[in-house]
Amino acid sequence: MTATADLNPYNADVIECPYPMYERMREQGVYYLESADTWIVTRWEDVQFVLKRSDLFSNLPQVDPHSLPAEQARLARETGALPGSDPPEHTHYRRLAGPWLSKRGIESFEPNVYRV
Repeated sequence: MTATADLNPYNADVIECPYPMYERMREQGVYYLESADTWIVTRWEDVQFVLKRSDLFSNLPQVDPHSLPAEQARLARETGALPGSDPPEHTHYRRLAGPWLSKRGIESFEPNVYRV
């Protein structure tokens, strides 16, 4: 079952505290976000299916930042290349970021975090 999302991930209140939105999203599982003409999938099994079927599902085309209000456009531009890309570009960025985002990579930052 899908629902049209009454969600705006770029809303200032959501940016301040996204957890109520996350809870609503988990309850439904799959959302269509009209303002971005995109689908949001939140359940593990569904996410795994989507990730394995890049022939059916794609991150492209993305929202055109010029069609958004200024603050939303800024936030859309600031999203990283990894979550907004498909293979082979995604694979390239994942290989670059992977070692730093692994358990061992994150743990290597721990001493610096405690120093701050």
